[in-house]
Amino acid sequence: MFLLFIIIIASVFTSYQTSIAEDKDVIVEIDIIYGRGDDVDLMLDLARPAKGRGRFPALIFIFGGSWRSGSRQNYSTEIIQAAERGYVAVTVDYSGLTNVRESGKVKYPFPAQVYDVKCAVRWLRSNAKKYRIDPNSIGVVGWSSGGHLALMLGLTDSSDGLEGECE
Repeated sequence: MFLLFIIIIASVFTSYQTSIAEDKDVIVEIDIIYGRGDDVDLMLDLARPAKGRGRFPALIFIFGGSWRSGSRQNYSTEIIQAAERGYVAVTVDYSGLTNVRESGKVKYPFPAQVYDVKCAVRWLRSNAKKYRIDPNSIGVVGWSSGGHLALMLGLTDSSDGLEGECE
């Protein structure tokens, strides 16, 4: 199943590589607030082609770190490379599991992280016109815990009760 997912992402990635001009100029925007998870702003960094026609496919990069560490900046280079190939690419924050309250309980227990990345997808769709995104062509990739969240995005729908709320 995982191999099939990788093959699908690779085929989507290569099929859109010729969408922009040869000079590969990109526009990068950082620290965009895409939602609010509990009491914290959820941010993303975005890279997009500076030139080119029409609506671009989007890619979401989700960092990993065994649910304990990592940051969206881990994919800063990759989103620029994706934008050079004709994608609108984002790398997103999600609620961490290491934030502990005074009572000793985890502040953002699972599935808060799933809610957060689903919020990022909704944000991309709601801003599709502004960033020239094809709202029906959004892919996602992640490593470690980010890979788990990528799979949760791809394998769940509203009937699973994992949509969460997104301000």
